Amino acid sequence: FLIPGEKIDDNTEYIQGYGTFIDKNTLYSSVLGKPSIINRLYTVDAYKTTRYFAEVGDVIIGRISSVKYKKWEVEINSRQKCTLALTAINLPGLVHRRKGEFDELNMSVYFDVPDLL
Repeated sequence: FLIPGEKIDDNTEYIQGYGTFIDKNTLYSSVLGKPSIINRLYTVDAYKTTRYFAEVGDVIIGRISSVKYKKWEVEINSRQKCTLALTAINLPGLVHRRKGEFDELNMSVYFDVPDLL
């Protein structure tokens, strides 16, 4: 295992990959993890990731961070933004119809900025 800030290579014969950084022509580890070399690419696979990597089928809990054009942005502590489209929700009372301009104007009634999903 490499620790953050540990020197990897002095003459930089390797190409900087994720989990590494170069300072004064010296390659260093930026995360705690296992080193990996593929051809000349040097990476450090993090021992424990701090961000969530969502997969298909996961049940996700998130907080609404902004309301935009026909969608909500949801913060799920992930490396990517999460969006929830207006067309993807069920309206109150289980009404099944096309979502129009009226629904778009009233999006904050359904979910607003500090709401938890």
